[in-house]
Amino acid sequence: MTRPWIVVCLLLVLSLLLSAPIAAGEDGRTPVGTDIRISGPYATQDDDLPAVAHNTFNNQYLVVWSDSRGPNPKIYGRRLKADLTPIGGDFRISATTSPAAETAPDVAWDATHNTYLVVWGDDRNEVSRGRDIYGRRVKPNGTFAGAEFRISGKNAMAHEFTPAVAWHPSSAGYLVVWVDGRNFTARSFDIYGRLVTADGKVPFAEMRISGPNATAYDDLPDVAAGTSAFLVVWEDQRNFDAGNGTDIYARRVASTGGLLGGDFRVNGFAGSSQVLPAVAWNDQAKQYLVVWQDGRNLGTTNLDIYGRRVKADGTRLAGDIRMTADPAAQYRPDVAWNKTWNRYLVVWEDWRDYATSGGDTYARRVGADGSRIGGNFRVSGTGAVSHENDTAVVYNQNSNQFLVVWSDWRNRASRGDDIFGRRVTG
Repeated sequence: MTRPWIVVCLLLVLSLLLSAPIAAGEDGRTPVGTDIRISGPYATQDDDLPAVAHNTFNNQYLVVWSDSRGPNPKIYGRRLKADLTPIGGDFRISATTSPAAETAPDVAWDATHNTYLVVWGDDRNEVSRGRDIYGRRVKPNGTFAGAEFRISGKNAMAHEFTPAVAWHPSSAGYLVVWVDGRNFTARSFDIYGRLVTADGKVPFAEMRISGPNATAYDDLPDVAAGTSAFLVVWEDQRNFDAGNGTDIYARRVASTGGLLGGDFRVNGFAGSSQVLPAVAWNDQAKQYLVVWQDGRNLGTTNLDIYGRRVKADGTRLAGDIRMTADPAAQYRPDVAWNKTWNRYLVVWEDWRDYATSGGDTYARRVGADGSRIGGNFRVSGTGAVSHENDTAVVYNQNSNQFLVVWSDWRNRASRGDDIFGRRVTG
């Protein structure tokens, strides 16, 4: 006769196995479905630099990109259902009356007011002011919640470019950050930022985020919203002439707009260039994961993807984390956090199969403790046999899936570069 305690133990073990998240070493690397073209039938010139946000209320995505179908690049977007069925066609977000170039968009979703904010670099005032940072709010139905508006202020009279945006629930507003050339003669390019209210107003002054010692070239910022503050990251050349290459620096900004402490270096190793940072917030572990492209192993495995965790108060955790050791170049990472299983997905452009399929889109899961979960895996599908770059990722907590998007060359001869995307299990 089977003893009751044995049955109970077996049932308990079975329950734990069925309910537990995938363990380290079994990353469940499962892209969902095929990759799909997101840019529409009329996007027959180059589409690049995509960004993506997920709307939890409507369970939809908004993908935005720089689109060259006209004489100059413009900002376009398209809404997708959770299963990637398009919701209508792609649509122009930047003003239809401006002939100037508009590039490098980013997008964030406001969960309080159920509205997106799309930001970009804009050349409409280039003769008088240089490039500016503009933005526009988009409703879930694809209509606009008002006109475009300039985010960079009256004193931003040089070039401002490559913006990033994050929404903070406690302030019910956004922080937009960008590269700014107003102090170029004395300091080179700085990182600036400005709070934008939920209704698209800019009542607060701009702030210089890169610190007093950041007197070399600061570039390519990203931003994530934590519990009561934002973390802004960027690539910084203050130590370049000392032989340390480019570093990744960061600074915290209060949700109300004040600077919190000084800027600090994120990467531990300082003997080569670290560039192209991205950052995600983990609301369970109360930490950020910052990832970047890293040149420390250039002579052996070429460019790699590394990362480091940073506590909510700006304290760096443990050491740098190597995401991949494959002997080929890996470029331009992005990262998103899985709320359901408390882990991250890091994505990048990967050249391991460059001879046969060009650069591909790859990914890897990382635990909240910094552990690497399983191996890295290819996201772009079998039809992606040319080149994929400019990778971005967002998490969908409704479906416990990620959406990875990229610029894709497979139809370049007939359509130019397209925007493609594919889902990945959580």
